[in-house]
Amino acid sequence: MEEKAAGRPAGSCWAEIDLDKITHNYREAQRRLAPGARIMAALKADAYGIGAEQAAQTLAEAGCAAFAVTTVAEGRRLRRAGIRGDILVLGPTWPPEWPAAAEASLTLSAVGLPQLRLMAQWAAGHSPVRLHLEVETGMGRAGLLPEQAAAARAVIRDNPALRLEGIYTHFARGARRDLAFTERQYARYEEFLRAYRAAGGEIPARHVCNSAVFLERAAYHHEYVRLGTLLWGQWPFTRSFPQRREFDLRDPWQGKARIIHVWDAPAGVTAGYYSLYRARRPARLAVIGAGYAHGLGVTPEVYPKNLLDFLKLTAKHAALLTGRRLGWEKIRWQGQAVRIAGLIGMQLTILDMGSCDCRAGDEVLIPLRRLQTGYNVERCYMKGGRVVRIRAPE
Repeated sequence: MEEKAAGRPAGSCWAEIDLDKITHNYREAQRRLAPGARIMAALKADAYGIGAEQAAQTLAEAGCAAFAVTTVAEGRRLRRAGIRGDILVLGPTWPPEWPAAAEASLTLSAVGLPQLRLMAQWAAGHSPVRLHLEVETGMGRAGLLPEQAAAARAVIRDNPALRLEGIYTHFARGARRDLAFTERQYARYEEFLRAYRAAGGEIPARHVCNSAVFLERAAYHHEYVRLGTLLWGQWPFTRSFPQRREFDLRDPWQGKARIIHVWDAPAGVTAGYYSLYRARRPARLAVIGAGYAHGLGVTPEVYPKNLLDFLKLTAKHAALLTGRRLGWEKIRWQGQAVRIAGLIGMQLTILDMGSCDCRAGDEVLIPLRRLQTGYNVERCYMKGGRVVRIRAPE
C-alpha cells in the first residue's frame, strides 16, 4: 500500500484517523491493568480497518511491545513496517507458511495435536518455532482440548525446537450481560493449565481477555490482555455499562467526503435510482463522491437476538421504502444534519441539503464503518491536529 507524506486527500472520499486518540485509549487501558499484566494489541483485519502499520507504529511509540494478528501475511506486513515487538499469529497456519513466519520471527499458534506434531517435525529439520497453545473452551473454532494437555506437553518436551511462549483461549460471549458462559470457559482453560502442570510443564505467558472481559474481570488479566475494540475507540458492549462513564474512550475514526456537484432542483423533481426521492419544494441537491463501493451504507450481517430485536430490524428495512434510515448515523455539513436523497449509489450519492449554502469542494462527515470501508478509500492520519501521512487507495 502506497503511503505519502503530509498533504490533502486527493480523492473525493477518505477516512481521517487521529493517532493521538489511539495513544490516549492505550493509556486509558493501561491504567486499568492488573499488576504484572501488559497489553497485546489486536491488529487483525488491518487493525479493524484503521491501518495496521500506522496503528502498530503509534502503539509501539507509546510503549506497546506485543501485537496479535490473524495471518502470517498480516504479521509480515508489520515487520516490513519496522515493528520489532512480539507478533503472535492467532489463526491456524500450515507448513508452506512456516518458513516465512520463521524468517519474520513471528510467533505461531498451535490449534490442535496433529498440527503441533507437524510443527515439531518441521522445526526439527528447518527452524525453531516460537509457539503459543490455543485452548478450545467453548468458541468451537480451533484449539487443544483440556484432556489433550498432557499429550501436548509430551510433544513440546520431546522437541526442543518448539519454544513455548504462551497459552491462551478465546471467549465467545464476553460482551453479553450474563458472564456465566465466560466463567465456564475460564474454568476449562484452568483445567488445561492444571493438566499441563501435572505433566511436568511450566506455564509461560497466559492471555484470555478481549476488550469486554478485560473491563469486567481483572482476575483474568494474567500476563497479557488482548485489546482491539477499545484501542480503536469502540465500546465493546451493546448494553450500558457503569465503567463507560469512567473510561474516557475516544474514537479516532471519521469518514469524510467531498461535494463534487451542486444544483438547485425545482419542486417535484425525482432523484436517484427507482426515483424514491421526490422534492416537495425547490431543493438544493449535492452529489458526493462516495457510495457503496467505499463502504457508505454497508453494514455487517446482524443476527437478531430475540423477537424485539427482530421487529426492530424489520422496521428499519420497512422504513427504507420511504427513503428513511432509522438508527443510521447522520451525514453532516458544517455541523448540520442533511439527508440522503433516495438510495445510496455505487460511487455517487445525492444529498438533500435543504437551505444549506453549500458549494462544490465542501466537506461532509459521513458514517463509514471502519471494517466495511474499502481499500479504495484513502486513510488520512492526523497527529497534533495536522496530517502526518496519507495511505493511498489501492
